[in-house]
Amino acid sequence: MGIKIRAAFIAVTASLIAFAGVASAQAAEPTGYVGGIVFEDLNHDGVWQDGEPGISDVDVVVTDADGVSADFPTSSYGVWTMKRAPYGWYQVSFNDPEFVNISDSTVLVEIGDDELPSVNFAVRRA
Repeated sequence: MGIKIRAAFIAVTASLIAFAGVASAQAAEPTGYVGGIVFEDLNHDGVWQDGEPGISDVDVVVTDADGVSADFPTSSYGVWTMKRAPYGWYQVSFNDPEFVNISDSTVLVEIGDDELPSVNFAVRRA
């Protein structure tokens, strides 16, 4: 009988721990992401198209509403991503002396329930 009680106790304890984990996850601040591509705009129209290469190893700067900035480097394909960002407004910018921006160099975006923005930067070599 002692074994059955211990087994039941373990099952109840495991259930309570699992429930506590779900409750804390629900109480956590919601997050989203923002990302895009930095690409060489070969035809200078500001729109990324097949054949226009991504620019690797450059930093996209994201600044939150409190003025805190972080750099997000581009991948070998020119893709950058900021994950698990709390909902809110962000300023996203790209400025590198090796390139001339064809698109806006700074964009204001909102991350929210229905807002998962994509920010692309069209550039050409300086």
